[in-house]
Amino acid sequence: MPPCRTTTVNPQPANIQDSAGCSLRLLPRRSDDEILSLTGAMQNNKPTPAGMMTLGDYPQRIYPNLCITAIAVNGTVLQPDDGGERFIDNKRYEGTIAEMLEGALGFVARNGKTRVVIRDGKRTGHPRISGNRGTRNNH
Repeated sequence: MPPCRTTTVNPQPANIQDSAGCSLRLLPRRSDDEILSLTGAMQNNKPTPAGMMTLGDYPQRIYPNLCITAIAVNGTVLQPDDGGERFIDNKRYEGTIAEMLEGALGFVARNGKTRVVIRDGKRTGHPRISGNRGTRNNH
């Protein structure tokens, strides 16, 4: 016998709809298999790539190339420096989409440059974003 589940339902839930326009207010009444099928996580009783990438324990076991690869270069051109070093940092992120995004956003935060502006005695940091022509965000 499956374990009991407790579900808290808003007495007047918003009329949220999925991409097919079906009301999601009825989800608490549906089985887990129906919900997985309605949300696109399962199709024909098999997990979809979207389902694996959002709900799987380790989606790369089945889809090894679905990952985020992040690199940081010194400057705006991808070329080796005088010592032959091509990257300042290089990292491959695996896992669910949420796990990969969390890692990649951390990578950007660690490797991004921040300019500091002091106005009226208050210090604020502003990310410096370089484009492919070396332009900067000067907000």
